[in-house]
Amino acid sequence: MSWWSRTYNRPLKDPILLSYTFEELLYEYYDHYERLEAKEEEIEAQSDRIELEKDVAASDWADEMERKEEEEIQKRAAAQANKKEPPKDPREDLDNVEWMEKLIEEEKKKRGEDFGENVDIEF
Repeated sequence: MSWWSRTYNRPLKDPILLSYTFEELLYEYYDHYERLEAKEEEIEAQSDRIELEKDVAASDWADEMERKEEEEIQKRAAAQANKKEPPKDPREDLDNVEWMEKLIEEEKKKRGEDFGENVDIEF
């Protein structure tokens, strides 16, 4: 009776309360707590579903990022493979030709004007 009085904020001498039998009050008492437990279980299950959805979303995001990273690595590797140029002919490289001419001039001063004249550059 005191539970019913506190729950519904009614006095103990309330005519509605006095109209209940003890079995009806007991049934209402247990029904009330069973409903609370069921509501708490539903809230906990909903919380678990939300957490599971978050975990799945985070896992999917991580998988997507790994896939994008792998694609980027493959693109870079393909670009690097395509970027390989055939070796330049050292005779056509202007910097190399300039360096070689300078070196020949220095050696001609040391060894004479005919230095390097008898070298065959065709292989």
